[in-house]
Amino acid sequence: PPATTALPQAGYPVVRGEAGGNTHSLHAAPSAGVCFTPANSRGDELVLGTLTVPEGAEAYLLHPEHGGMAIAPGTYRIGRQREWAGEWRVVAD
Repeated sequence: PPATTALPQAGYPVVRGEAGGNTHSLHAAPSAGVCFTPANSRGDELVLGTLTVPEGAEAYLLHPEHGGMAIAPGTYRIGRQREWAGEWRVVAD
């Protein structure tokens, strides 16, 4: 289902780095109508929430070191990245 909570004007931190830096955050123009509904999780879950970007709008996933990525219109499940290292684990930043 589509997200229903308006994305805050200051953005929303979806993943915070272990030392408080390296935060991955979602951003959009306040008038864009972009919504993000966080998942109800314990913090160790892979699904972080649902992002809905309306037609004609864009959202952005920003990171201070890696730059940004534009997100096209649609509804997305936002999740943590995993890697295989003999077993599945969440990628550390």
